[in-house]
Amino acid sequence: MEIETKKIELSVCENSEPLDPSYSMQDISSLISKMKQSSEWTGGNLNSMVLVRSREKQILLNALHEDTEVSSYSGLNSVIFSVIEGRMKVHTTEETVILEKDQMLTLHDKLKFSIITLETTVFLLTIVNSTSSGLADKTLIWLRT
Repeated sequence: MEIETKKIELSVCENSEPLDPSYSMQDISSLISKMKQSSEWTGGNLNSMVLVRSREKQILLNALHEDTEVSSYSGLNSVIFSVIEGRMKVHTTEETVILEKDQMLTLHDKLKFSIITLETTVFLLTIVNSTSSGLADKTLIWLRT
């Protein structure tokens, strides 16, 4: 069984200027449609897009095929999963929950987690930094099995 790995780097914002303008509007449905029509997606690869990136937070739009596993570690302060399409299991050291379309889950206190998509799933991943130093260097590893 071949395992594909895609890393998303969440880098430190060195300056005090926000990386995004104070006003930003995105058409999520159009972005999802473009993601699913890309050659990367139709070739069976994963697709992620950074929508917002600042010292305080990063928001990523993710489209994952069925049976994709996402592993992380406890270095992220708070993460919010907002499912737009599909279903996924979120495992933590405390419990396992199934998130479906229009459901949201927030994990605090650098809680270690992993997810497994139960079907093709599109979700927003919001990474919130609760310290004044900005987002630390982190890597999320996306595994397709």
